[in-house]
Amino acid sequence: MNNFYNEPPFAERLDEIVSQIKPIPSVIRESFINEILTCYFGNQYGVSDAALPFYKKMIQNLTPKEIDYLLRLLINKNEEVKEILRKSWKKQLLTELIESIMPNIKGNDDLTNIYKQFLKQYKITNS
Repeated sequence: MNNFYNEPPFAERLDEIVSQIKPIPSVIRESFINEILTCYFGNQYGVSDAALPFYKKMIQNLTPKEIDYLLRLLINKNEEVKEILRKSWKKQLLTELIESIMPNIKGNDDLTNIYKQFLKQYKITNS
């Protein structure tokens, strides 16, 4: 049960560091976003409930360029996203992720188009 006790301190510290470095340097953007998504969605055993708020905060604070990368990454990770959509708890996390980046998408036509492409590709309804 919730055997992720060692993850929250690292997630918290990463959040502290990331909040001081904006935007994420392009050299590490890809790795950073990949790792945040990996941690956010957890593994077959679940997620670290105590670390999840830190991952959510980091995702919410992404810049438009970082959101662009995140959405394109999700569009290109077809099989991985389909696997996420097969598990109700991961699908809920994906829904929360999409809702959390909405404020950063509004008013940006390019991001809105990529966002709509993502929703259409995975047949996700926009709430």
